[in-house]
Amino acid sequence: MMKFFMLFMLLTVLQVNAVVKSQETLLSVNVTRVSLVEVLKMIESKSDYTCLYSHEDVVKVDNLTVELKNVTVQEILEVCLKGTRLGYKIVDQTIVIRNLSEMEQRNGEAKQRTITGRVTDKSGGPLPGVTVMLKGLSVGTATDVNGSYKLAIPQGEKDFVLQFSFVGMKTQEVKYVGKDTINVVLEEEVNTMDEVIITGYQRIDKRKNASSVISVKGSELQEGAAISIDNMLQGKLAGVNIINPTSTPGAAPKVRIRGASSISGNREPVWVVDGIILEDPVPISAEELNSLDNVNLIGNAIASINPEDIDRIDVLKDASATAIYGVKAANGVIVITTKKGKYGKPTVHYSGNVGISLRPSYNNLNRMNSKERIDVSKEIEERGLTFGIKPSNIGYEGALYDLYAKRITQEQFVDRVYDLEKVNTDWYDELFRTDVSHKHSLSISGGSEFVNYYFSAGYANTNAVVKGSDVENYNALLKLNLELSKRLNVGLSLRAYAATKKYLHGSIDPYGYAYNTSRAIPAYNEDGSYLFYNKTEGYETILNYNILNERDNTGRKIKNQTIDFMVDVNYKILSGLTFSGVFSLSKANTKDSEWANEKSYYIADLRGVNYGDELPTDRNFVETRCRLPYGGELKNDNTLSSTYTVRAGFNYFKRLHETHEIDVNVGSEARSVKYDGISTVQRGYLPDRGKKFVAINAAEWPLYNEWLMANPDVVVDRLTNVVSFYGTFTYTYDDRYTANFNIRTDGSNKFGQDKSTKFLPVWSAAVRWNIHNEVFFRNVQWMNLLALKGSYGVQGNVHSDQTPDLIVSMSGMDDVSKEYMSSLNKLQNPYLKWEKTKSYKVSSINSIYPLVSDSRT
Repeated sequence: MMKFFMLFMLLTVLQVNAVVKSQETLLSVNVTRVSLVEVLKMIESKSDYTCLYSHEDVVKVDNLTVELKNVTVQEILEVCLKGTRLGYKIVDQTIVIRNLSEMEQRNGEAKQRTITGRVTDKSGGPLPGVTVMLKGLSVGTATDVNGSYKLAIPQGEKDFVLQFSFVGMKTQEVKYVGKDTINVVLEEEVNTMDEVIITGYQRIDKRKNASSVISVKGSELQEGAAISIDNMLQGKLAGVNIINPTSTPGAAPKVRIRGASSISGNREPVWVVDGIILEDPVPISAEELNSLDNVNLIGNAIASINPEDIDRIDVLKDASATAIYGVKAANGVIVITTKKGKYGKPTVHYSGNVGISLRPSYNNLNRMNSKERIDVSKEIEERGLTFGIKPSNIGYEGALYDLYAKRITQEQFVDRVYDLEKVNTDWYDELFRTDVSHKHSLSISGGSEFVNYYFSAGYANTNAVVKGSDVENYNALLKLNLELSKRLNVGLSLRAYAATKKYLHGSIDPYGYAYNTSRAIPAYNEDGSYLFYNKTEGYETILNYNILNERDNTGRKIKNQTIDFMVDVNYKILSGLTFSGVFSLSKANTKDSEWANEKSYYIADLRGVNYGDELPTDRNFVETRCRLPYGGELKNDNTLSSTYTVRAGFNYFKRLHETHEIDVNVGSEARSVKYDGISTVQRGYLPDRGKKFVAINAAEWPLYNEWLMANPDVVVDRLTNVVSFYGTFTYTYDDRYTANFNIRTDGSNKFGQDKSTKFLPVWSAAVRWNIHNEVFFRNVQWMNLLALKGSYGVQGNVHSDQTPDLIVSMSGMDDVSKEYMSSLNKLQNPYLKWEKTKSYKVSSINSIYPLVSDSRT
């Protein structure tokens, strides 16, 4: 945070210094027989000034010869305008050239009327540098740093109109109605949301788009206490289905665009932020991603984005819209555009949210209380029925067994049953809580005409209704846009994210336990200690269980850290021809730890005896029952991912004869995704003794040794490289008919050796007819847009766990050959080309390395 603040302060100081420097600029001019227009353009190119003039007024001034060295702009203007009927005025960085003769002719000897006012944005902030012109005349000025202006109007002008214009704002015209003070509030250009669609590669006029795209503003998502974007999209977009397998905070939902699009492949959409494809922090198989039973607590690609930083979201749904993303986009694409700085003084925005989630209770569930549960057991016993299974030695059944065994008397039995009928343990109160979550976001934006910045920092804390589960995350974003010249624009972005998630051990199901467990079972003894009851058979003993003790002695923690850097360059080569280049680098580190110590039932079940009991010494216990004699268990999954993207492209837009429009976009892209990690499961863990491991002699404990041999460490080493070429062509005639064609070819190390499929193209074609622009529809007032469009395309889908080679994995050792056996793990991609006269199989392969197709027999 301190580094971000220092960088922000440095940029602010540089901005102020730049303004001061531009006011003291000294120029040298040495020209012969040139026009005034050329001199003004020279001033603009050598300084930070912008010249405002009427072309008709200055075009007549030519044949100028000026030889000046190290002089101010004012001195140059005095020399150039000497002997003409033109004058000038400098307001901030704007030079206004005006025709004095025209003003004298209009004014005569009359006095001039002075109009004053102030120009602001929607938030009330001043807008310096706004051009204020008298429509139809060469009279104008510009607002100062406070947004104020003063404009002299000839007395003879009565029904004049003032025109206010500013870059990035909607031009506004105000008719004079007799008041000499006119204040104006300018609005941002509407086309940033309502009239433009962003695909990540280009911006398309919404009324000329032939694809299926739906958009939503970022402000419409800021509802509730949800901390992830995918959860916020639920119910907001047509055709986008958000499935939440669990209410656990931090869990990634399943996102489906227009339903399932694959039988065995990945069904998740592609997430794109500011034109860059994001990758999941850890490699997850398609089976896990598609399974509705699988709960992904690690998070997905979009988890690191602060919802407060979102400006808009565009969802690309059909083949025509997604073809530009190639073989990854068969499931749709969700394009996110983040906010950026705006011209003007620094603006500070704070957003806070507090959410309360009530814990579940028995009031809304049809569950028996203690007396009702005891009555059921009484009826079973009085009618001579059987329990079906041997009940636990607790509650009414436990007291009954003690009576039968003559460990208690009849009177003691009656007293115990009476006490049990009043227990009414509230398991929902023991295992759940009322959750109070909060999130906060602070952003600062502003800038000058040449530099603008946006900085935000966010914090969110979500305490799940399940006790022992909570999510805490931090994120920050810094964006800079630099207009180095009128042709060259550079954007820089730096985003950081860190999260810590705490969950219960995977063996604990608090929802199922609270729902199914009898309320006649106490959670505590009379002295306040945990009450244990028999759960399963151990070795010559009953293994005791208490879910509160289990929660205290097990746990899971996930830590995520992500940092993303991006730079994009846009250079206007010629009118209508623009070059764009993008480079991005992303680093993510994920650590997932799950543990259970020797005091837990989870470990007691592996050990075969309760905690604190001595281990039996007989061979039957050692060889057939005990899987873990000492300590607990620790599972660790550590993954480091690195992603980079390099893209370069050209865009050409041309409008011919006011009816024909051509928009062409071509380019190439290279992407690389690398996952490095290791997964380990270790037993003998002692977390309460300095997180040490006890030494276990595997030769003395056969079942432990068998487990040890079957659970080696797993190394993750996955590399995906993709080289792509893409192109789009759009033709529009008279704003009525639009035809679009997209194509992309991807080459990847995930593809097979078949040359015909290495660069298999993905393409689409679409047409659109804007009926509302037809002559016969222009008089229809009750409908402002009616269009008919259709598209056809070819899509693809290759998940990152695919491989071009045949993979076998090592299993156990063969008793006869004393060699390691291997089993088929994954077929190569694309599929094998089978022939009718041949059959292929893999046999006797003693290797764990990737095999190519010539290893068949």
